[in-house]
Amino acid sequence: MEYRLAFEDYLPTMAARLGEHGLMQELEKGFHLLADPSSHTITLQSLKQNAPLLGIPQMSDCELRDIIHLGDASGRGELNLHQFCVTMIRTSPALMEQALAILCVVDTPSDDDKEDDDDGGDYREDEEDTSEGMEEVASI
Repeated sequence: MEYRLAFEDYLPTMAARLGEHGLMQELEKGFHLLADPSSHTITLQSLKQNAPLLGIPQMSDCELRDIIHLGDASGRGELNLHQFCVTMIRTSPALMEQALAILCVVDTPSDDDKEDDDDGGDYREDEEDTSEGMEEVASI
């Protein structure tokens, strides 16, 4: 008999209600509930021990390792707070759709948008510089 978890993506609702700062505070609280108190990271053992306390059904070690592997940028088999938050946001289909929509609005100018002047400039002078906003999105 195969069981499947029903996935309900609550992060967009939380983000809308709590704002960016409030959402990050809630993610931090969730991290601390799952983390090993001595290493301050989420490990296989801490996830196995603490996930049921949050109502997450029992999962195999392989499934738990896969969850950790999703965000483990260091390759150490554990997640720090930053990696956990990034993973939570990246695995939210609705938040990723919103991020893609933002990225699609900020695209490079086409040949029609380029100015025909003698200095060989690639962009029109009246376009805004969006590099600052992109740095924030890229950090996620």
